Amino acid sequence: MAMDKDNSVRLPIAEGILYPSGPVELEGTVDSLLAGARKDMSAVPIQENAVPRVLIVPHASYELAGAVIAAAFAMLEKPAVKLPYDRVVLLSTVHRDHSSHIYIPGFRYFRIPGADLEIDGSSISRLAGLDPLFTADDIPFMEEHAQEIILPFIHRCVPRSKIIPVMLGDNSNRTASRAARALRNIFDSGSQGALFVVSTNISGFSPAETAREQAEAFVSAITSEPEEIPVRLAAMGRGSICGTGAVQCAVECCGGSLGFQKIMSGSSGPVQPEQREVRYGAFCGYSP
Repeated sequence: MAMDKDNSVRLPIAEGILYPSGPVELEGTVDSLLAGARKDMSAVPIQENAVPRVLIVPHASYELAGAVIAAAFAMLEKPAVKLPYDRVVLLSTVHRDHSSHIYIPGFRYFRIPGADLEIDGSSISRLAGLDPLFTADDIPFMEEHAQEIILPFIHRCVPRSKIIPVMLGDNSNRTASRAARALRNIFDSGSQGALFVVSTNISGFSPAETAREQAEAFVSAITSEPEEIPVRLAAMGRGSICGTGAVQCAVECCGGSLGFQKIMSGSSGPVQPEQREVRYGAFCGYSP
């Protein structure tokens, strides 16, 4: 069961599998991963007078991808970053049973070991009235790990923010653009105060050479000139990378001045017996 008795709390499904199950162990693991990221990222520059607006992070076990996730969130701790984020827009795409819906939750809290993270109910209600594609349905959130695995880092690094979880039913240009249009409308003055966190891997679970090519194509698209990013993302094949539409949605939300910096990359390594792998990447998107 992934919901509590009154359906107000989405219970964790990946604790003890993809990340630690005990509150103390989870907190210690996240802190350790962030400490390692601070050390590794100490020489990574942050653009002068730029504000991180979008983090692109992978979803996999902390053993495989925790360091990559932490690398992205460590960018929020750079001395130049002073924007007080009051909302986190958490974006992903469903992994199966694709549809044209844009899913929003009916529950009020995400639960992780040791904490409940509050949903921005007001924003969710506004989204529901802006476009008929938005569908209140808890089931996709109950079945997916892509957002849950990022929550401990949000709780640790952006603790006073409410969450706006949005899950795209597919990666089509149409779904991504309509989600972005509605999200822009719920912010009173652009997306100031909002941090967009996109949960996606940068390749499919593919033969090693195919995974490498997919990852290289994604990195090339997301780190191109700001005005080219939406076009290049829209032109990518949508069946290989699980959250391309969610990335496109975040880019369109933040406008044409958004530029991305690659922070770190990684890989699962060959998985037996299929001899396949998946590639991971951490990226930070800035606007002036």
